Amino acid sequence: MNRFFIFITAGFFCCGALSASAQISVGKPAGLQEALHSMLRNHPALAGKQAQVRSKESAADAARAARYPSISASTGAGQSSGYSGASTTTVSARQPLWAFGRIDSSIAYADQDIQVQQADAWSTRRQLLEETAASYASVQGARERLAVAERSVQRHQELQQQIQRRANGGLASAVDVSMAQARWLQARSQRESTGTDLRNAEAALFALTQVFIASDLPIPHAALNLPSDPAISEQVWAQSAAIRLREAVVALAEADVQRERSANMPTVLLEAARNHVARLPNQASSTTINIVMQASLEGMGLANQAQQRAALERVEAARQDLAQLRHEQQVQLQQLLDRRASDQALLAGYAESVATLENTLTSFRRQYESGYKSWLDVLNAVRELTEQQMQQAQVQANWRINSLRLATRMGWFDEPAAILTQPQETTITVR
Repeated sequence: MNRFFIFITAGFFCCGALSASAQISVGKPAGLQEALHSMLRNHPALAGKQAQVRSKESAADAARAARYPSISASTGAGQSSGYSGASTTTVSARQPLWAFGRIDSSIAYADQDIQVQQADAWSTRRQLLEETAASYASVQGARERLAVAERSVQRHQELQQQIQRRANGGLASAVDVSMAQARWLQARSQRESTGTDLRNAEAALFALTQVFIASDLPIPHAALNLPSDPAISEQVWAQSAAIRLREAVVALAEADVQRERSANMPTVLLEAARNHVARLPNQASSTTINIVMQASLEGMGLANQAQQRAALERVEAARQDLAQLRHEQQVQLQQLLDRRASDQALLAGYAESVATLENTLTSFRRQYESGYKSWLDVLNAVRELTEQQMQQAQVQANWRINSLRLATRMGWFDEPAAILTQPQETTITVR
């Protein structure tokens, strides 16, 4: 019965704190979904990546323009056929007919460069989604620890008042009063420290969202209810934005090899020119049309061979980077899965431990009043209960953070509304 009373009292306290916080945050956007949407709308890194994509698209348009004719015009004055002051105007057009793959390879390289930049933008987007979700969970974890610290201050204040009354009645010593006062001050210091942690967590979330987000709403159960570990691994590998980026970089390096191989290829052009000489008695004009083959070998072709070798080495380097990334991703995935499983197991142990300590505290207070326990035993029981609740809240926060990181890597938050608007269930709460 006492355990139930303590649990209900703590529950009302936490609800009151959340209600007060909700009143403070009236008018602010709230919840994990809004935090993710705000980050996507406001974070400058995403806007910068989109600008880089558009830059690569313009470069690809420039590469395609090589298929169109080049037009040039020139004019000048001089002496022609014994007449001074003659004016000569020349207009020419050169249309590529066949470049032996040189233009096509340049276009293919530019198109693949767009794919790399798009993959980079997507990887940045996914990373920021993960950090925003984890930051939101950190804020909620700090708020839960602050609720525990507030409850600890309340307990110590009640005990300090109790021992002061007993001392006034001659049933307790001045040492007991001083010890209760010291423990109460320690609890207040812990509350201040936890409050600072909460403000720091909110500042980190603000840095990502660029606007203040009220983090009072709990994280939706659908975002934390992950499938089995094999299913998580399969989805993470299938949706890995970082691996897609490295694969695109490998493809770009391969496209660069083809571009270098065709760089020395000749170009067959259709060339048309019209010359007009003014200020002559006959006003002479002439038109010429030619088929021209144009080619150049820089350094007798040795420079291009060196560039081809360099391009091949870049392909090998990109492939090795991809292999290294796959290994790192595998290690990180396994670490996340292990930590999440460990936290889940710890939560069950902490729940039992907290319940036992709550009963112990109630028993120690009765035994102290009966003369079987010292005041120090009661204070130590309060301290141990608070420590266990703090650790429970921290493990709960870590479990949420790891769950959200996995969910983000599985692609669940690519469209935040798709997962965060499903029917909600109550998540595990700190007692």
